Amino acid sequence: MPKVRCSNCGMERELAEGTVYAYCHCCGGKIQVEQTAPEQQTAAPTATPEQPAPSQETVTAPAAPQATAYAAAPTPKPAPAPAPVQYQVPMAVPTFVPRPAPVDPMQQYAQEQSKRAEKKQIFRRSTVLSSAFLISQVVGTLLAVLYYTAQELFPAAALFQADNGTIGENLFYVFWSTVSMTAVALVTFKLIKVKPYEVIDFSMPKALPLTAGVLACLGLAFIGNVTANVIAGFFEALGFSIELPESPLPQSAIGILLYFLASAAIPAINEELLCRGLLLGGLRKYGDGIAVVISAAVFGLFHGNFVQIPFAFILGLGLGYVTIACRSIWPAVIVHFLNNAMSCALSLWTEHLSEEQSIVISLLYYGLLIMLGIIGILLFVFNRKRFSKVTNEYSGLLTVNQRVGRVLASPTLIVFTVMMIGGAFATLTAI
Repeated sequence: MPKVRCSNCGMERELAEGTVYAYCHCCGGKIQVEQTAPEQQTAAPTATPEQPAPSQETVTAPAAPQATAYAAAPTPKPAPAPAPVQYQVPMAVPTFVPRPAPVDPMQQYAQEQSKRAEKKQIFRRSTVLSSAFLISQVVGTLLAVLYYTAQELFPAAALFQADNGTIGENLFYVFWSTVSMTAVALVTFKLIKVKPYEVIDFSMPKALPLTAGVLACLGLAFIGNVTANVIAGFFEALGFSIELPESPLPQSAIGILLYFLASAAIPAINEELLCRGLLLGGLRKYGDGIAVVISAAVFGLFHGNFVQIPFAFILGLGLGYVTIACRSIWPAVIVHFLNNAMSCALSLWTEHLSEEQSIVISLLYYGLLIMLGIIGILLFVFNRKRFSKVTNEYSGLLTVNQRVGRVLASPTLIVFTVMMIGGAFATLTAI
């Protein structure tokens, strides 16, 4: 029986004669025997006389049979049919809203108590600070009454006659400004138990911040002048004119020197110490923005007429911002001095000029302010990293509206505001 070998697993197996194919017992593969062609089969040998014929007939075995295994190939699965498109109406997905944590009654009570304490603190401080301005006006009024009473009682005194009376008047302004502003500011510092250097930075800033702050505020003075002229024109359209007190201009060198000292130098120091020092520095703990706006508003009201109130308010915004940005009070003092000094110089210069010449000089002055303001703003923009930021940061629990409300609720501030607005209306006269 012929033996064939499975080509799949190598197992040998005997096949019966005439078997064409079978299956392997090992792997189950199909084994097929290839049949040899008839021409290739060798004929059986015949007997010769010398050699006896074999007793049995010898059959030549076919050529080495070859077996081919056919492994069972996996039946390919048909591709799944595409699922039909189903259109569904989108449903609202419920959102999970976390349940608020329970509030501790004791913690809530402590927080409310802290808010009340902060409100009382702001109210008390704003009352004391605004009292300084109210007292300053009262003291200044009393000093003015004493001066003009003495002038009426002793009209021939040399002090009241020298250089058209400007010598005595300018000396009085120096005394009046120092006592009614600086002295009152120092007393107020004592009342709030704060030392001036704790809220006022007296250090001189570097050249670049100082130059940028001064020039930018001088440019802002142009906007203040335009606003004041618009408001004056509005009152004139209503049939009113704003009458400001006029004083004679000095003619001697000493009189001019005292004029600049009393109108430019001394007010710049005293008013800035009171407004950008005491008020701005005292309110900064409740937010820089609040302190800048309120100090500018009080600074405007402090001037007491509808020409200077808008001008001083707009300029005061810039002075407060520069004081914080430059970390020094001196830029505000310098701007205040330069503004007043240029006003005094224009008054002396245009006294002997015609109206047309005075208009030309005023236009040149406004053009100078615009140019200086643009230069200052550009210096601020390109070097803003060198300046401090004016923010409304506050370490307490009150909102901005609550803080502003407590400041404005001060009774002394309300009285001061009513008194100054009433005085401003008193300067209006019918045309």
